[in-house]
Amino acid sequence: MIETQPDKRMEIHEDLCKTDLVMQIAFGLKLNELLTIIFIFAFYIGIFWIVMCELYEDLYDDTNYNKHPNIDEIDPNFITHFRLYDLSAWNTLIISTYFSLTSLTTVGLGDFRPVNNIERIVCSMILLFGVTTFSYVMS
Repeated sequence: MIETQPDKRMEIHEDLCKTDLVMQIAFGLKLNELLTIIFIFAFYIGIFWIVMCELYEDLYDDTNYNKHPNIDEIDPNFITHFRLYDLSAWNTLIISTYFSLTSLTTVGLGDFRPVNNIERIVCSMILLFGVTTFSYVMS
């Protein structure tokens, strides 16, 4: 039927091209949604990580970084080991988001890492939750 009706052949070809375009747009939107979810997830995990480190410092060390004479004598945590107390809140947030993103994607470059056992335990739970979440999202 298509061979005898060239107009039908052109209509089917145009429909297939439109269908292909719609599928590409749908894929692009899904990819954008997935990347947005990953970055938002990493951002909130980064905030949680800094809050957890601050709570650890408040509960165990109760140290004021600006008044402490020798900062190296403090029990190390993520903030003291990488000297994040000297940075602005914005830079600390970027570093913690970077740390959570590299950890959640299992790249783990090693430039930022948990320093003490409590941070390692919390980081292990975060990694397990992240792998489970991304496995579910990816089906």
